Amino acid sequence: MDLKEDLDKKLQNKQSIDEWLKSYQNAINVLNSSYIDEDSIKIFLLSSNQIVHFNNFVNILYKDSKLPTSKNKYYKKIFKYSIGESIDGRSKKSPIKEFPIGDWLECLHVITMWLSQKNESASLDAKIEYIGCSAELNVDGGMNDLKDIVKNFLHDYGFENKDI
Repeated sequence: MDLKEDLDKKLQNKQSIDEWLKSYQNAINVLNSSYIDEDSIKIFLLSSNQIVHFNNFVNILYKDSKLPTSKNKYYKKIFKYSIGESIDGRSKKSPIKEFPIGDWLECLHVITMWLSQKNESASLDAKIEYIGCSAELNVDGGMNDLKDIVKNFLHDYGFENKDI
């Protein structure tokens, strides 16, 4: 199956396939293939709940790819966290509730917009860890929507791991 067919199935006439294809092509053009491969970009595109979430993610990836730490490829944590796997530095005792990749991208957008309103920024890794921490702490908290969990954490605790 090709990308156009995958998008057609995903969107089911909800949004313009051409707009999604254009965003995908932009991602391929601006992101270095040594940083992220086309298959990963495709997974993120097809997993995105909205095109704005994908475009925001591409922007974050672009900025992250220019940093000296880009070899760490922090975006790969999303693949593991979205299926509830723990990674070094996360609590092994408290699993992270599974949330689809699209929900993670939506939360990255929520955090980016929240920080932008405060004229602040944070690294991709800090944002991913914030989402992971929120999901981990709420594993038995009764909230089922990752976006709502993150919004509540931002409201209650702010975002302390900001870049300056």
